[in-house]
Amino acid sequence: DDELINSMDSELSQTIKQAIEQAIPQSHADVELHGSHASIAVTSPIFEGKRILEKQRLVYEVLKAFMSGENPPLHAVDHLQTLTPSSKT
Repeated sequence: DDELINSMDSELSQTIKQAIEQAIPQSHADVELHGSHASIAVTSPIFEGKRILEKQRLVYEVLKAFMSGENPPLHAVDHLQTLTPSSKT
């Protein structure tokens, strides 16, 4: 049932959003799920002066819990943006 799947996606995306925002100081996360794939944008001043890989590592550290185990709810991140408040457009 599409409605049930959409509800589960919405619940999981909210859980991922909360996990990111709790782990990364002063962050705001936008999470869109497409089945078991995600598009994620995270804005935080902690990213200032960091290289792209360093910023992405911080986010993936949070996502590990959602991408591991026998049947993980999240299989891939198709798009990941790590922004600072001054770079957000």
